[in-house]
Amino acid sequence: MNGRWPKLFAVALRRVEQMPANLDNLRHGQDLPIRWLHPSLRSEEGSPALVRPSPPTRSTRVELARTTSTCRTQDLDWFPVGDELNQPWIFGTQIGGGGFARVVEATDGGGVVHAAKFVKKQPGASREMLLAELDGVRNVVPVVDSGEVGDEYVLVMPLAETSLRDHIDQAGPLSQADALAVLIDVAIALTDLDGVVVHRDIKPENVLRLNGAWCLADFGISRYADAATESGETRKHFMSGPYAAPEQWLAKHATPATDVYAFGVLAFELFEQHLPFDGMTWEDLREAHLHSDSPSMTVGPALAALVQECMFKAPEARPTAANLLARLRKAQERAADSRWSRLASANHAVVQRRAAADAETAREQTEFERRQDLFAAATASWWRISDQFHEIVNEYLSAATVVVRHDKHWSIELNDAMLGLSYPAFQTPFRPEISFDIVATSTLSLLTPKRTEGDQQWIGRSHSLYFADAFVEGEYAWFETAFMDIPMMNRTGFRDQEPFAMNDLGENALHHALGSVMGTRQIAWGMTRIDAGDCDDFLQRWFDWFASAAEGTLQRPNRMPEKDVPRNWRR
Repeated sequence: MNGRWPKLFAVALRRVEQMPANLDNLRHGQDLPIRWLHPSLRSEEGSPALVRPSPPTRSTRVELARTTSTCRTQDLDWFPVGDELNQPWIFGTQIGGGGFARVVEATDGGGVVHAAKFVKKQPGASREMLLAELDGVRNVVPVVDSGEVGDEYVLVMPLAETSLRDHIDQAGPLSQADALAVLIDVAIALTDLDGVVVHRDIKPENVLRLNGAWCLADFGISRYADAATESGETRKHFMSGPYAAPEQWLAKHATPATDVYAFGVLAFELFEQHLPFDGMTWEDLREAHLHSDSPSMTVGPALAALVQECMFKAPEARPTAANLLARLRKAQERAADSRWSRLASANHAVVQRRAAADAETAREQTEFERRQDLFAAATASWWRISDQFHEIVNEYLSAATVVVRHDKHWSIELNDAMLGLSYPAFQTPFRPEISFDIVATSTLSLLTPKRTEGDQQWIGRSHSLYFADAFVEGEYAWFETAFMDIPMMNRTGFRDQEPFAMNDLGENALHHALGSVMGTRQIAWGMTRIDAGDCDDFLQRWFDWFASAAEGTLQRPNRMPEKDVPRNWRR
């Protein structure tokens, strides 16, 4: 007899030792496993049916033998092993459930209690859709066994300490520090999952406490629902409306950005103690996630900006899981650092005022409409960067003059030095001559009174800002770069700005500089990503240059490029 079975019988007998029925048949019966005992097989009076095992073939169901009617149902709250599992389990009392699934206790042959999820079989969907290959992925709840019981699929997992939902219900709202710890654990899982599998149903009920970490569970449930032929009501029951991304409401393809949107809703809920869109009908929820701005938040501006970026309507404009993780960790480290608090407050105000720029209709889109959504995200991020410049001016440069033109271009002037930033310009669809997609362009320039360099006059420098997927296809952000003439190939003569911006995407010289073909110009400032929520180094560099220009000490760079240029953009 297999060594697992005596242990399994011992567990089973401990569960029924209070029964007044004679258990001789069970104790002294054949040395065979109990194959099946399900509530549907109980007697009409509600008494359990105790069985004497019969020879175990895979299709066998045991014969039922009536026991005494004095034994109550709750005295026998366990269900022995189902079909096609890899090891024997005793399925006990139900501990959770909802929709098309229920969760029961599952005890293995060694007496260790696990959790077993029973999912109703659906036409057009298979058990394999409920499973995901998660080897090496951190902070996920693994599936230790799977199989079938009647008309249900079974997934057996370690029994977690609690769910995030139960933890909040029992312990109350989380502090910001505790909320950050939860979100960092979940972001670690999403970072490892990027490119592996899309969860599709991130919510507090699916975040479980296991082995000291908050872990994602219930992989594949939404994918299983998507494949079911009963797409109407089945999809409605499986999709968690308060956390569903716009593309899910439109039945579009789910990507890692879909999980980032749900992560943003979860973060909003943890920080604000309520959902961004709550207390609504199903139709109202759909309208809100498709068209409404995310509500204002009471947390610090950096975290508020992060949450709003997660909830951008355009999936391509949302941050990646790795970017989320880095920013959340930095938020932990800088929680007590108030040096930039005023700057962050100004940023937060702009985020709220410009949130409508991202609330474009997320309907079935043409390429132009998709770019309009991306441009809305670009302008919202541009305003956050712009406002941080103005906050520094307000705090440190009381003598400076700020000039805002009717086209929203602005400049800061001090002692004949001028620092200016142009409003983003929308760019037409993807140009095949450029290896990555540029949705919007802006120019950041620093001008100083003309000074003679030999027999040539130099007035300053300008850099291009591109909202593009320069590093990874489909991941859009603002990038800074600048250009220079190649001396031996320059036919245009002296240039009074060096390095200089190039924002005419139709210019061949720009195509050559960004490509692999030698031309008259090349990159002079390496392609650098700007994090709109945390751009301290970027701001410090430009204001250092501005201070030198105002003091009359700014000089033309003594060599071009000024530092090594990594060819890190997509080509």
